[in-house]
Amino acid sequence: LPGDEQVRKETAYYDGTLKGIFKPNDMNKLSVGMEYINEQLDSESDNISSESMFTAAAFVQDELSLTDDIQAVAGVRYLYNGNFRSHATPNVSLMYKPGNFRFRAAWSAGYRAPTLSQIYATDQAKSTSRATVGNPELKPEKSRSASLNAEFSNQRLSVSVTGMVNNVT
Repeated sequence: LPGDEQVRKETAYYDGTLKGIFKPNDMNKLSVGMEYINEQLDSESDNISSESMFTAAAFVQDELSLTDDIQAVAGVRYLYNGNFRSHATPNVSLMYKPGNFRFRAAWSAGYRAPTLSQIYATDQAKSTSRATVGNPELKPEKSRSASLNAEFSNQRLSVSVTGMVNNVT
């Protein structure tokens, strides 16, 4: 009836991050940190009582100025997910900047675990005739991407061209 309420699904998401950026010398900028995520799901309509999942991660990245014209970045994020185990996602990039030009090349890996709602919950929207059904067989998304960029910039003109490839499984 109008005005009635029903709690169909209740989720809780907790995310704590601790990170720091350090300059040990003029050539390096070091970023380090850790993160903890906890997700909880309760849904009476889906007969789900107290499903939960956590992810703990640690990361480190170094931005290195090799010369005035060449900079490199290298990093890795290592994570452990309570349902999907451990995974590492590295990234590297290189930039060369002679005069008004900048040239960049980058490669990175990505990872995303499905949420508890994607695994377990269902949702039906009557107004759009849409139904979403959870899938306990879902696997994490993994990706690999690479990019090349060329850029020219002066006081009157800025031109940039980027090519990118992203492979997601």
